[in-house]
Amino acid sequence: MKDLLKILTDNREDWIDREFAQKVINWLEDWNCEFDRDRFEPSIYTIWEHEFQKLLLQNAGLAEQERIAITNHAFFELYYFKLVEKLARNNDTTVDDKLLCLNEYNKGSPKNPCIVNMLLAFNQLEASLKEWFGTLDNSQWKWGSIHKKTFTYVPWTEIPGVGSLFNLKIPAHGNSRTLNVGIHSYQKKSFETFATAIFRFVTDMNRTFYSVDLGVSDRVTSPFYDNFLDDFNNGKYIEYIMYHPFRDQHNWTLTDSSFPSPNRTQQAAQTEL
Repeated sequence: MKDLLKILTDNREDWIDREFAQKVINWLEDWNCEFDRDRFEPSIYTIWEHEFQKLLLQNAGLAEQERIAITNHAFFELYYFKLVEKLARNNDTTVDDKLLCLNEYNKGSPKNPCIVNMLLAFNQLEASLKEWFGTLDNSQWKWGSIHKKTFTYVPWTEIPGVGSLFNLKIPAHGNSRTLNVGIHSYQKKSFETFATAIFRFVTDMNRTFYSVDLGVSDRVTSPFYDNFLDDFNNGKYIEYIMYHPFRDQHNWTLTDSSFPSPNRTQQAAQTEL
């Protein structure tokens, strides 16, 4: 994030709406990179990244869906972050510029084409946020309002007009880079997650904690179908204690998590540990 903010602030002369741009910079500078469902900064960053990715590989002779499929791949993310780091440090990016960033919008610019694309995406943010949320009130840009998880109930969920009666949809934390994973794909033209954790397990070989996403019953009418859902989504764990190895005696205790936030990026969480 620091590298990205450096690139944007070093090129502030290219900001179109300077007042709005400075607000965004201030918000992102104060952000702890936590993809919490109730925060608005994850929405800003993710929508900016989406606008930036749409400008990539336009000179490669690929269809839009092919470009989106490539830029959404996990391996591409590693390449993309390295590119931002190199640009922030003024390292040579000649190969990246021609292969990745060159397009009709930056051919005549004296600036690095990748930086031009970043600025174009940044200047598009205001309109994109208005399009996604219908307002420029940042209190309404909560990540969980566009990043949701749907629990389906096969086969009923596949039946038109009936599936919505069985599906459970909730605001979701995280993204593809957080410990509390919540992967979305721009190919689906949505930020809703299609792949998340369904079970969490933490142990130090002395105490063990776990959490499951729904419940222990597969009957949608059962009170135990989704009785763990709220606790799972709020980062709470059940402590599992086995009192005697030769007896089937168990005790389950719901406990608030004292672990690092699972909604932070992996690098940030590892630092906390």
